[in-house]
Amino acid sequence: MFSRITTEARAAIALLPTFAHAAAHPSVTPQDLAAALHSLRAGNTAALWTDPHPGPPPASAQSPADFDQPLKQVLEQAGRIAMTANAEHIGTEHLLAALLRTDPSSPVVDWLASRGVTSEAVDALLTRLAGGLGSESLAEKPSFMERRKWNAARAYSQGKRSGLSTTMTIVLTVILVVVVLGLCIWSGP
Repeated sequence: MFSRITTEARAAIALLPTFAHAAAHPSVTPQDLAAALHSLRAGNTAALWTDPHPGPPPASAQSPADFDQPLKQVLEQAGRIAMTANAEHIGTEHLLAALLRTDPSSPVVDWLASRGVTSEAVDALLTRLAGGLGSESLAEKPSFMERRKWNAARAYSQGKRSGLSTTMTIVLTVILVVVVLGLCIWSGP
């Protein structure tokens, strides 16, 4: 799934330990993700921010590396949002949408709203992009197997049955029956 994360979203995720250290968090939190997206202002979500561009804090060698459980839930939710939107990627718009939807009563939601990022603005952005990459790009071309896994996960998240279609199942069953009957007839009594 990592190959599905856009270059811009990867850049924000790479900054998470720096923001966690600057905020003296023992582990990386959703607030750190919000701050990283806010400081980068890159990709599809760049135009949503209404306050001055702060830039990232200075890097530190003593940055926490562990993601807390709420952040893990946000990242998982970002993947589900991307799949629901029929997107072939996970971009900054999906990260922001996940921050807003995972825990709507979180202080992160108020923090984002004070900077111009609301669920209405993000939903409008997702609708406008309609699953496309927009101004973001994939860092690498996903392999055939990665695309296949992504499509299966997307189908599952949308309640569609993955696997063979009904028609293909019938065709394969008929072929199997014909082969078995042919072997029985050919081998004799």
